[in-house]
Amino acid sequence: MIRILIVDDQKTIHKTLESYLETEPEIEIVGFACNGQEAIQQVEELKPDLALMDIEMPIINGLEATKIICESFVSTKVLMFTNFDDEQNFQSALQMGVKGYLLKTTPAREIISAIRYAHMGYFQLGPDLIEKYISKIPRLKTELSEIGQLKNMLEAQVETVEKLKKEIKIISDKDKEERFSMAQNTNTQIKLDIISQQMRKLQKQTIFLYKLLIVSICLIVLAIAGTIHIYTQILQ
Repeated sequence: MIRILIVDDQKTIHKTLESYLETEPEIEIVGFACNGQEAIQQVEELKPDLALMDIEMPIINGLEATKIICESFVSTKVLMFTNFDDEQNFQSALQMGVKGYLLKTTPAREIISAIRYAHMGYFQLGPDLIEKYISKIPRLKTELSEIGQLKNMLEAQVETVEKLKKEIKIISDKDKEERFSMAQNTNTQIKLDIISQQMRKLQKQTIFLYKLLIVSICLIVLAIAGTIHIYTQILQ
């Protein structure tokens, strides 16, 4: 018997899910909660095998409640059941430790199947989300190529800055050693100022490119990790 807790702030969702699950002999609905706080309390009291969890709810949202449940009540698995199909909420749910992510448009038979497999420990992704996230794999190659270009730009900027530093030092040393005439000194100072301005500009560009490179790498790593996780779980 799979003991289910339904967590959603809409009573109509409670009734809909109840109508889907009440005819399944191996599934028992042990409780309903209308927000994340109630969900945590009921998980502690009822010890369900699985919680069907909405995201947007009052007091404590579904993501925060999922994090607490997954950390404190490891015997209860969480299957996200939401209207949100955006990548931010999906990635956040993965980080919180969910065992699956379904949209509320998922057909009843798919919900029942997802409950069974999530209870067995297999990650479940709604059928309407599988194509969306698997299609991201080819795009990763393009994004990785763009990161390579950013890296090359960054290295070029650093090399230019180093050359300018050396040129400034050469000019300064020459000025001290040879004691140029006033006109020569003025010309040298003008050139020195121009090079210094260029160097400061390049340093700012280098810092910007470095930050952009770090952010891009982090985003790609998250995207690759999420995609590989989904793909391997689907293959199971």
